[in-house]
Amino acid sequence: MDYMLVLSVPVLWLLGSKFFGDGANASISSTVWLFVVIMWLIDFLLLPLFRGQTFGKMISGISIVKTDGTPVRLGGIVVRNVLGYLLSVSTLGLGFLVAAVNTSGRGLHDLVAGTIVVQGRKR
Repeated sequence: MDYMLVLSVPVLWLLGSKFFGDGANASISSTVWLFVVIMWLIDFLLLPLFRGQTFGKMISGISIVKTDGTPVRLGGIVVRNVLGYLLSVSTLGLGFLVAAVNTSGRGLHDLVAGTIVVQGRKR
């Protein structure tokens, strides 16, 4: 859900440019890309740091905590959502598949960062 939210900005911009602007030369401006980067930083770093949830996790009613149940700090969020996701994607998605075969449901990004996604919001 989070990636769909972030990517909806440039997609909607292109559609708007195509239908309401110069359709032949529709492109995404650097301002739109800057907005996408700001949205990504808020959704994947700031919200998990302060709430333990991204927008998608808020909608789903799940949150990120350390394996001992304590809140994840900035270093853990960066390791999970930047390094861990890069590792998961660089293995052609196998890092995400680990969650399907792991009894705890933790993906490679969770294993690397020492986190787990739980139902509800931990306080």
